[in-house]
Amino acid sequence: MNSRTQWNFLAGTYWYVPEPFLPALQMDAEDGTPVWMTDQTVWQITGSKESYFWGNCAALIYETGTTPDAAPVSFRFVGSVTPDSAVYLSFMPIGKLAAARSITGIGLLKEKVGYWFFEMQMSSGVTDLTAHWALMAETKAGDTSWDQLPGTTYSVPDFLSAAGF
Repeated sequence: MNSRTQWNFLAGTYWYVPEPFLPALQMDAEDGTPVWMTDQTVWQITGSKESYFWGNCAALIYETGTTPDAAPVSFRFVGSVTPDSAVYLSFMPIGKLAAARSITGIGLLKEKVGYWFFEMQMSSGVTDLTAHWALMAETKAGDTSWDQLPGTTYSVPDFLSAAGF
């Protein structure tokens, strides 16, 4: 397979964070005390060509043990996958977060037991810092995760819609 086109199957796919990978760590720059957070993120990959891919991202991060009090936030992203499966993503906040800096994610695209997974790490923050790693899985209509994303009361379409997509 041509290494520049082997990842074209990503176009039109959706990815989410399964339950075991929801925990993230956040620390306020002033306080310095780490706080456990829950981070559900959905990627809607709208296009893929020549080992690059792009799309929409919705993310909801809230303190573990609490109920989220806000809607998911929205990002656009571009990424690349090398022939050896290394992934690099750049997320750009849109809407009210547009003034914030971009977020970078790094990882690997791995095939396990016949399924593809993104094993990703990211960090973000301006006044508080968040670190999160997750094994992101594909979801599609008819999957349990499509109808209710772990850590939320949203379906995938409702999650994306709440973020403005």
